[in-house]
Amino acid sequence: MKSTLTCNIYQFLASATHGQKPSKPSLQEKLIHMFRSASAYFTAGSEPYVWETTNAAGYPQWNAYDPTTRTAIEGVSEAELRIWLEERHYQYHCSAH
Repeated sequence: MKSTLTCNIYQFLASATHGQKPSKPSLQEKLIHMFRSASAYFTAGSEPYVWETTNAAGYPQWNAYDPTTRTAIEGVSEAELRIWLEERHYQYHCSAH
């Protein structure tokens, strides 16, 4: 069974707009990204922290940090992030039993 936070992550990913080129990130957005990255690193939780950024061309990229394993994935597509999350979920639940 997925936790509420994990379900919220999937809902967030599913609601993301596709095929639209976003505007170039502002200084404020860059600072928010830095803050979220730092807070994800220092947060003592077991759920992965997921956030979206944009690349230099203005297209969305996905990032995540798993505080349980202290692993991260950065600048990947939505599909790659989903695979990473599923692998993490599978490894966690298989090792717990």
